[in-house]
Amino acid sequence: MRPVCLVAAAFSLIAGAAHAAPDRCRVLDTTFTLGGDVPSAAQSLIADCTALIDGKGETDATLAIAHVNRGAAHAALGEDAPARADFMAAVTLDANDADAYAGLGFAYNHRAEREIAKPQFTRAIALYDNALTQKPGDPDLLFARGRALGGARDNDASLADLEAASRARPDFAPALTFLGLSYEIAGKRDRTFDLCDKAVRLLPDYSIALACRGMMYAVQGKSDLALVDYDHALRSNPLDASNLLARGLIHDGRKEIDAAVADYTVALRQMPESAEPEAAHCGSAAPFKANAFAIAADNRVLERDPACTAATANRCRVRALLGVQLDGALADCDAAIAAAAERGLLFSRGLIYLRLHRDAEALRDEEQVVAADPSVAAALYARGVARLRTGDKAGGEADIAAAQTKEADVADESAAIGIRP
Repeated sequence: MRPVCLVAAAFSLIAGAAHAAPDRCRVLDTTFTLGGDVPSAAQSLIADCTALIDGKGETDATLAIAHVNRGAAHAALGEDAPARADFMAAVTLDANDADAYAGLGFAYNHRAEREIAKPQFTRAIALYDNALTQKPGDPDLLFARGRALGGARDNDASLADLEAASRARPDFAPALTFLGLSYEIAGKRDRTFDLCDKAVRLLPDYSIALACRGMMYAVQGKSDLALVDYDHALRSNPLDASNLLARGLIHDGRKEIDAAVADYTVALRQMPESAEPEAAHCGSAAPFKANAFAIAADNRVLERDPACTAATANRCRVRALLGVQLDGALADCDAAIAAAAERGLLFSRGLIYLRLHRDAEALRDEEQVVAADPSVAAALYARGVARLRTGDKAGGEADIAAAQTKEADVADESAAIGIRP
């Protein structure tokens, strides 16, 4: 069998329409390009290869090729179990099929990357070792093993394989990309950008290279260019969690909170529960953080458990402190307060009312907070602002002065979240 870059194919599958279906499943499809409509292409290839496999009169060698092609298509869709089954079927049909071993290794490697599971990386590496005994020095296999070694945190061995793959094929964009990523891990970022930029120039739609270059643009403070690369990378796979998280982080840094929340929320939906952050579970004991990711984590909790009052309350607080999504924030606060009245939520709702210029309602909430605990400088300051806005100049000035006595920087902190007289 001819070698095929199963990793590149599975992540960047296209239809390979040069062959008539299902005849294109009789040969390993080396016409893959990187990018395009991955799900449609993968489903098309699965249908064509299934028709050939279910037919009659094919040789074992042809069936093995069809199973490898179909396995790569399943892997492209993230369907690890059927991918492994196809690659194992190919190994059974042809025990000397290095591509089948490589494909099986890829399936385990993909599962390992998704689940962050070292035993799966180890199994993938062993399968690549087997394939390389049959095809020593094969750049596709060296690349694939190097990637798995990187996942297993053996960066030195990973670098060695990726460097060898790149030497053997200098225009091998996937190997150049992962070599760049390995250099980044090794602290050699000056080489990372050049390698990933070269990979993009070789394969302009290769999403992993685009994401690598986008990451480096972000590190350099060039967020506009970084967003262009991540937007391009996400066109071929809009649900790629790692790229969504990275783009969300860039939006976050630019204070584009709604865009960041949207990316983080979609990314969290793609993660297996075992890989989710603690904050994405109802009743989480994770420390409170007022940022876009916290809103996304609460979104994810409430998608699965709409009755989780803790997530509703937390999202109320975070949105209030960030001053974003105010209508949704108010609905969260109302629901959480109705379920369990709590001074902290009244304070948060009071802030939202102030941002919405519903000052009388803000005053009502902040008065309750201050009455319960006059030592809370932020609530005292907020009440002062509400009093000034509702015409109580003397009372407002007295509250603000008292708040500043308790905390000298309370005015600056309040102004930072949009609360001003």
